[in-house]
Amino acid sequence: MRIPHTVRTDEKKDIRIHKGLLTYHSAFFAAALNGGFKEGETGIVELPDDEVAVFQAVYCWLYTGRLHDPPSSPLAKASSAPGPLTPEIPLTGEVICKVFVFGEMRGIPALKNEAIDLLHRFTCVMEFPTIVLHYIYENTSDESLIRKMIVEMAADFFLSCSDLTCFNTKRDLLPAGFLLDLMFKLETQDGKFKETGNTGMVNLDRCSKYHDHSGPGGKLRGSQASA
Repeated sequence: MRIPHTVRTDEKKDIRIHKGLLTYHSAFFAAALNGGFKEGETGIVELPDDEVAVFQAVYCWLYTGRLHDPPSSPLAKASSAPGPLTPEIPLTGEVICKVFVFGEMRGIPALKNEAIDLLHRFTCVMEFPTIVLHYIYENTSDESLIRKMIVEMAADFFLSCSDLTCFNTKRDLLPAGFLLDLMFKLETQDGKFKETGNTGMVNLDRCSKYHDHSGPGGKLRGSQASA
């Protein structure tokens, strides 16, 4: 099937993809393509609000289980990656977070889990992309697993503050919701940042804390089945 994919510059890109992959992993695509909507008749799903770079990562994951081609692959384009990106992690932190949101909005738990893992690896070798905090808090729910992970990372690993006044210089980058979540987290550890650094970050327990184990289609598919 074809998916016309529109980035913010209104440049449309058609990506051909097997219908079965979409409908198996995603409750959203299953409903769109099998639920009597126009998408099922035309074989075309329009995603006008998603960037090409984000869906290309999703596409790669659907066929390989990874968000990017490995460095040894002839398809990898690490040499063109801007800034501090590496062959092992050629995606920006912003794209990784947007992939998670894509998976959350389209009911794709395994995609979210892969994004969580890659964001963890990204933060272990580079700085956490603080600039995307507003995007995360504007596009996820209060119970979102990515929110919980970044709050733990802030409180335990990559922030060094004697008290919350250190946020005065960063307040434009930090959403009010994030600061509130961080305060609640700090209450559970005597109001102190653990500051365990990269060693603690590497040993973060992602699977039990921040993976969605609800299976293909996730809770969204379950809600459709019970409707």
